[in-house]
Amino acid sequence: MLTNEKLKRHLSDFPVRPDIKVDVISGPTAIGKHTIVNQLKKTHKFLVPTTTRPPLRDEVNGINYYFVNKTDFVRGLLNGKFATGFILENHYYGFSVEELEKAISSEYKTIAIIYYKVLDQFIEKFPNSFIHFMFPPFTNSGLELIKRRMLSKTAWNFEQRWRDTLEQMNAMYVTKPTLLEKYPKSRLYKIKDDRSTSKLIKDLKKSK
Repeated sequence: MLTNEKLKRHLSDFPVRPDIKVDVISGPTAIGKHTIVNQLKKTHKFLVPTTTRPPLRDEVNGINYYFVNKTDFVRGLLNGKFATGFILENHYYGFSVEELEKAISSEYKTIAIIYYKVLDQFIEKFPNSFIHFMFPPFTNSGLELIKRRMLSKTAWNFEQRWRDTLEQMNAMYVTKPTLLEKYPKSRLYKIKDDRSTSKLIKDLKKSK
């Protein structure tokens, strides 16, 4: 198993691409990121990541992720097939060069879902991208909302993902610099219910 540092070294040959602007969505598990993407099919091409983790319930190969084994992922990495990559919960994740080229060559705008701990890596490669953060309010009701969604949608590794959600909430609202302070090209959308996503969808449709 490669470390994140070794993995990053294998990605160093992929150039910085300021010509590519990606609408990035970032937020905790079950906040509704894929729901947003599904409502933007007329304006955006989703950048499908590759992963070695098993599919979650209702995830479809080639739609949510490309699911591969670790041997194939590492082989692709060593052959320069990936633009970005990282390790989470002992599984590899990344965006292939082929998928990236396919997305940016389409007539649509490009949208991607990025885990908050690897935003640095993604923005380093695509500095003109804009991050749309989706988070519940850091209140009892906000935490209950996200917990209900996680329990209804996530059967895999709930305890670890809940800890990760709390870490993300702290990174957004407590730890300095906050995520908004760290990434000037970003905006926070507080998700309180299903209606809260309408502003984000409207802004994404208008993005250039």
